[in-house]
Amino acid sequence: MCTTRIESNFFMFKTSVFVRKLSLPNTMPGTKETPGQQVARILIPYAVFLFLCGFGGWAINSFAGKAKSGMIMGSGSAVVVLVVAWFARRDIGTINLSAARQSRVMGSLVCIIYSGVFVWRASKILGVEEKVYLFLLLCLMVLGSVVTLVRLLWFQLPRETHIE
Repeated sequence: MCTTRIESNFFMFKTSVFVRKLSLPNTMPGTKETPGQQVARILIPYAVFLFLCGFGGWAINSFAGKAKSGMIMGSGSAVVVLVVAWFARRDIGTINLSAARQSRVMGSLVCIIYSGVFVWRASKILGVEEKVYLFLLLCLMVLGSVVTLVRLLWFQLPRETHIE
C-alpha cells in the first residue's frame, strides 16, 4: 500500500492528511474491463443462446400455437439472465467487487436452477415419440447452462482489500 499526502487550505487552516491508496486496478489484469463487465460478458451470450433455443423450439413445430410455451420458456429465461447481466454491468468505472461477486453468484444460481428445470422438462417428455426434437433441444439447453456455469466458476475475481 502506498500513502499520499493531501494538503488543503480550509478557511485559512492548513490541514494535512495521509490517505492510503488501494492497490487494486480499475480493470482486470490484461483487460480493460471491470470484473462486473466480465461477468456480464459471460452471461449475455447465454441469454442469447436461451432465446434462440426457445425460438428454435417454436420454429421446429411450424410456429404452432401449442408450441408457444417453448418460446415463452426460452425468452423468459433469457430476460432473467439479462437482468442479472445488467446488475453485473452496473459497476462500470469502479471496482465494486461485491457487486461483481453477487452477480456471479446470482448467475451461477440461475444456471443451476435452469439446468434443473430443463432436465425436469426433458424427463417429462422422454418417452413421447413426437417430441424427440424437444428432448434434444432441452438437452442442448442443459449443456449450455452447464458450460456457462463452468465459465462463471472458472472466472477468478481479484481479491478485495480493505483499508484498516
